Amino acid sequence: MRQLVSLAALSRFGADESLTYIHAFDSIRDNELTPSTEYSIAIIKELYSSKLLIVSPNSDLGRITLNENGGYSFYMSEVEFLLPHPNPAGFITAIEEDLLTPGFFEEHKAELEFLAQEIALQECLAFLERVLMEHQLQYSPGEKTFLVLNKGLESYSVAQMCNFIWRAAKDAAAFYIRNRVSRDHAAKTVVGSIERQIERASANGWSVTAYRRNYDHPQSVLSRTLYNTVLKTDDGGFSKRISDLFQMPTRPPAVDDSMSSPDAPDNLH
Repeated sequence: MRQLVSLAALSRFGADESLTYIHAFDSIRDNELTPSTEYSIAIIKELYSSKLLIVSPNSDLGRITLNENGGYSFYMSEVEFLLPHPNPAGFITAIEEDLLTPGFFEEHKAELEFLAQEIALQECLAFLERVLMEHQLQYSPGEKTFLVLNKGLESYSVAQMCNFIWRAAKDAAAFYIRNRVSRDHAAKTVVGSIERQIERASANGWSVTAYRRNYDHPQSVLSRTLYNTVLKTDDGGFSKRISDLFQMPTRPPAVDDSMSSPDAPDNLH
């Protein structure tokens, strides 16, 4: 399931018009495969390791290094890929048709939910990195950050989690200026701040304002493939809790987010 959804997303993201090859990731600037570059490369590497992609001989040879043992090395983002199938266009078309069938959702419901949770975490991490950069702060997330964000995603949507993240980054920037601490020290307060906000909102039963997507935070192709195509929602994994999307016995109906909240959240309740 994961590979089918990933292949469909990658072909939408970077396939040429004839669906015969995939353009080099670094050559595509007008779209996002996943919420972050790191996650995108991980997806491509996973498909390559599973022998579902092969390096195209039409790749820029300057991007490929020949090794002394007769092999070669390259960066996943710099080469073109082919599908190891005699009819790649027919193969991709068959995958797209499979994703649209109700049976695909029903058969792979648990796997799809796991993938949705993974994408939701990546959405939060990408947004965290973006808002910290806006405040000229940097932070390398680790297991504690993953734990806090995943715990929050059990109760809140990605859009609501963005509210917590946005406020935490804003407070960290104010802490940096007010207390004259290092940027690293200020950035490290963000995760604790997010955790406290989640706990307070949950304890008090607050209605948390949802962040709204804008041009700085577009829906990725992988997200569209999963949420819009397979789950038949309009970016449902951003606006709804993941658990809510998968509580229904069949694919949920389309979500109308036309009355979503402003871009920059101002309060929690």
